[in-house]
Amino acid sequence: MTPHPPAILVAALAWLVWAALAHALCRNPRRHPLGGFAYGFARLYVPLWHGLRVVGAENLPPARPAADRDALPALVGPAGRPVIVVANHTAGLDPLLIYLAIPHAFPRFVMAADMRVGSLEDFWSFGRIIFIDRHRGSDHAALRAALNHLRAGGTLGLFPEGRIRTSDVPLHPFQPGLALLLARTKAAVLPVVITGTPLHPTAWASLYVPTRLASPAGRITLTIMPIFDHLALGIRPADAPAALESLFRQQLGLPMTPGPAGAAARPPGPPRAPQGPPAGPGNGPSAISPPAAAR
Repeated sequence: MTPHPPAILVAALAWLVWAALAHALCRNPRRHPLGGFAYGFARLYVPLWHGLRVVGAENLPPARPAADRDALPALVGPAGRPVIVVANHTAGLDPLLIYLAIPHAFPRFVMAADMRVGSLEDFWSFGRIIFIDRHRGSDHAALRAALNHLRAGGTLGLFPEGRIRTSDVPLHPFQPGLALLLARTKAAVLPVVITGTPLHPTAWASLYVPTRLASPAGRITLTIMPIFDHLALGIRPADAPAALESLFRQQLGLPMTPGPAGAAARPPGPPRAPQGPPAGPGNGPSAISPPAAAR
């Protein structure tokens, strides 16, 4: 039986709607339709639920699109070098905030293996998360994966504190694992300062407790600082974590750490971001730096 003309029109219209939807869903850093659905939901949920505000977007370096479906779009540092996104760790929500603040690139985050929830395995796979065993003195597989990603021109995401802040420690000392990555890849660092995150009893609570109600600030602010290029600043890789920690302390309005490294880490940046409430009871890291940085 020959299809009735209206049926053909309905089928054609349905196909066009599906094609338009698939195209829209693929408009995300991973160019992945299912990921695009989650990405689109996050772009609505985070601003409405957490009042996300991004300051300093003009400091984002240019991005290089993915060469193929299996590759990831990446930030391009000075002289074409790779970029490591470094942020203070305020809550389990932090990686999602950074994904949204850097819309044209897709950092691979390093995360503690004991935070790997099996029910979220599809999300970990989509994010290409590098899991590290923080209970081992050295996780060579995680380090190798991070180095290979940077050497291939990819962008890495790190929380060099190695743990979420606590009520009495708003910024933990930066661990030395970052220095090893800088020494072996000559990567540049994009500092991202997160403020305004309310205190949470667990890392996961930050995903569903609305910041607009739980935080005195009523919103979370991400301040993207200018690129920190240890080579241009004449800072040794071994001194870079301390220099970056001093830069973060300055931006957060915290006491500076003693030592000569802090004085070296004062490149010009945007005005200080509004400070959130003092840190709350953490439950361990949701994303940490490479082996030497894990505790």
